[in-house]
Amino acid sequence: MMAGFKGRKGGMISESWYWRTDLMKFASSLRKRASQKRWTDRSLCRCEQLIMIGFFYVRKLIDSRKLSRDFADRQIKLKAYPSIGKHVHLMNVHHHLDEFFDMGTHRHKTLKIEQIANQVIHSYIFYLDGGIRPTPGHRRSIRCCARPGASRTFPFVCNKDIRTRGEGRRR
Repeated sequence: MMAGFKGRKGGMISESWYWRTDLMKFASSLRKRASQKRWTDRSLCRCEQLIMIGFFYVRKLIDSRKLSRDFADRQIKLKAYPSIGKHVHLMNVHHHLDEFFDMGTHRHKTLKIEQIANQVIHSYIFYLDGGIRPTPGHRRSIRCCARPGASRTFPFVCNKDIRTRGEGRRR
């Protein structure tokens, strides 16, 4: 037995409480930022970091069977913007979105939480949308586009639609 691992059971995540506690801290931090008035690059980067790490945690908890299948399969409504034919790749990710997607046209789509987590984790494009202080009636959201083959559509996911509060609790 290795030093420092005494008594630890096998498996990817043996105790999910620590992971869930961090997720709740991430969510709390993001909720506090909703009313933030002054945004610096550091603030924006921290939000991106919390969202990205949060989705990674969700995916690891699902993979470890520490979140229920019902939670992982929950459908989330989003908007998808069609590609105009040019594929996103590492060399062109800093171009304007309208070079890749028809931002004037969208269709409503649903994805499972597990699929959204994978989209965010593997995104080539990822940023917060809705402005620093969105206008009334508009929500803050994230926009992401994963690997090159997935750039047929550009998903738009409202961050208020995904909640883990008390869902699928397992240890």
